[in-house]
Amino acid sequence: MPFKIAAQISTAHTDPSQPALDDVLRAIAAAQAILPIDVLIIGGRTRPDLFSALTGPQRPVKTVFAWYNLLSDYPGQAPTEGVINFRGQQSGGWGGWAESGAEVAESFAFGCPNHPEVQRKTLAGAAALLDAFPFDGLFLDKFRFPSPAGGLEHTFSCFCPFCQQAARAEGLDLNEVQAALRSWPQPELAQKDGLVSAGAPWLAAITSSSPILQAFLRFRAASITRLVQQAAALTRARGRQLGLDLFSPAFAFLVGQDYAALAPLASWAKPMTYRAALGPAGLRLETTRLLNGLHAIYDLSESACLEWASHHQPGFSPAGFAELARSAVPLPWVENEIRLAAQNLRPCPAYFGLETVSFPGIIDITPPDIEAVLAAGLRAGASGAVISWDLMHTPAANLRALAGSILG
Repeated sequence: MPFKIAAQISTAHTDPSQPALDDVLRAIAAAQAILPIDVLIIGGRTRPDLFSALTGPQRPVKTVFAWYNLLSDYPGQAPTEGVINFRGQQSGGWGGWAESGAEVAESFAFGCPNHPEVQRKTLAGAAALLDAFPFDGLFLDKFRFPSPAGGLEHTFSCFCPFCQQAARAEGLDLNEVQAALRSWPQPELAQKDGLVSAGAPWLAAITSSSPILQAFLRFRAASITRLVQQAAALTRARGRQLGLDLFSPAFAFLVGQDYAALAPLASWAKPMTYRAALGPAGLRLETTRLLNGLHAIYDLSESACLEWASHHQPGFSPAGFAELARSAVPLPWVENEIRLAAQNLRPCPAYFGLETVSFPGIIDITPPDIEAVLAAGLRAGASGAVISWDLMHTPAANLRALAGSILG
């Protein structure tokens, strides 16, 4: 199978009137003059002018997916629908955005997948989007629990009445889970080997002596999977495809994403193996916030965590963390993450998230960065790459580097 190239265009990171249609069409044409784009992914905020032009008879890309946030920033989201952490607090989202609130339509505040109103609203929003525009498929994003980027205490959720009820039906007492989380992880776990096959090696190892935490992680993943199954059913009923935006394997199970359960639902999936970004889903921010959270909640030192992690997370080491904190995730770790994603998704194709954007002073991806990560992705067995996370902010030099690596 030929290596596929997909490209994302966000309507949620800018002023509601941006990007302008003419600018989008020019950017797509300029990109296609350099390399073929097989799949276009657009959305976040509904833009009828863009959606109609890009999905109509004169569409510039043959296959177009609607980018849809399933559990965060979905239509009609209310604060009362947010997940509840193990301390009984409601998650307020990620506070990492600059003072540009009216322009950025992303809060990273997550609704509970077991809340009936959340299910009703978000599935209705997805159906309405597909009914209004002839997209070829739905690209689901943010179908998860909060990640360490939003605070580790919120990652350990949800304990709302609807989750309590759903857990009891499966024989799980969330009161016992809360008690276990107050003292987890135990220091002696540093010497234990993992006993659980699901999820990341480090997560399996750290829960190996706590069956109730293992059951809690499985319950959360099953809750997410059930909602995605409903989204998959409504896409199939309309003759559309489904794409999935997945956390990198090291963090996926921690946020409730089970690759093995989700892969059969999708036509393709995108593991977010971001190497440089300091934002949610980026390996740099998630790793540092995880360590910060373990220190704040459980008084575990960074050095102890790094020493332990070096035995349980392939490619991870204190030296590697220093590189991650300074500039980017070490390339061997990224390659391993892409390889694990491709293996765990099979036969569903893995189109890994390839950072291509340039925002000087925030993130500035260069052609050598593109070439290095793409080579790692090809070695790891990826079926394609997704220009992430915005074609509109990808320099032509980066597209040429991508084309040169793929087309020769």
